[in-house]
Amino acid sequence: MKKLLSLSALANILLLGPWGCGHMSNMTAPVLKSSSSQQVSTVPNPSYAAAWSQAGSVSFGNPQDVAVDENNNVYVTDAYLGEVFKFDSNGRLLAQWGNTGANALSDPNGIAVENGNIYVADSSNDRIVEYDPNGNMLAQLCPETADGYYMFVFPTGISFDPSGNLYVTDNSDQVYQFNSSLQLTAQWGASGTANGAFNYPVDSVEDGSGNIYVVDNNSDNVVKFNPSLNSIATWGQSGSQNGQFQGPNDVKMDSNGNVYVVDTGNDRVEVFNIDGTYETQWGNVSGSQGLSWPTGIALDSNGNAYVVDNGNNRIVKYTLN
Repeated sequence: MKKLLSLSALANILLLGPWGCGHMSNMTAPVLKSSSSQQVSTVPNPSYAAAWSQAGSVSFGNPQDVAVDENNNVYVTDAYLGEVFKFDSNGRLLAQWGNTGANALSDPNGIAVENGNIYVADSSNDRIVEYDPNGNMLAQLCPETADGYYMFVFPTGISFDPSGNLYVTDNSDQVYQFNSSLQLTAQWGASGTANGAFNYPVDSVEDGSGNIYVVDNNSDNVVKFNPSLNSIATWGQSGSQNGQFQGPNDVKMDSNGNVYVVDTGNDRVEVFNIDGTYETQWGNVSGSQGLSWPTGIALDSNGNAYVVDNGNNRIVKYTLN
């Protein structure tokens, strides 16, 4: 994918805001992706593998989200500490960054990896920040509207689809799509209970057929959109039964077409197929292997899942098969 504009390039071509960001070009048509078939879903059978609560000599303060790169390194955002932590797959700290300097993070939440670089939703600064794997800041995205206001309002979730399009879920009840050249290609959502409307969307995931799944925190559901951004399905409702949610906070998809939803208020992860049919769950058990207020999940290439166990200030690793 084409990288975000460098800081120096931004200074040369954009009307600058306080973070070196500025106006974006007008929105173009949504980027439609060709349909491809999903694999037949194989329901995961998760088992507890390990957990860690320290980032070197520092304990987590308020871990929020987690991502994994192609080498199975694990990246964790901590909103209280204003840091990104990089671990190997066994929890050994490799690097940390974010809370110092002129461009320090403030309340970092969502995190994603694309082409080896790390993208962080810097929520209180209303921007997305790109880093290399060692924590060197490469660029930032904080577009302005035509009347000079910041477009993002506490962005929380970021994700990429197989074509390199970037999706940002925002506290304004909007989802933004940027193409691989970082042009704004689509924007949708409205506050309310109508079909396709949101009440605090927090993250999204995209499948190989161009469908987009948005987890809506306050509505306790997942909304599925087709490549034309029409709402085609909604599943979930408030509750604690199978397939119900209490404040879901994250969503991911594996290569078999399973959709993982972090059901924060019910202390569990639920798994669905792409049509919203409930498959299984884990985490809501007593003892050291149980989850408390989980907020994020990431899947690696070796069949492992990493869950941000926010209530216990730790990361929990599960083997899925």
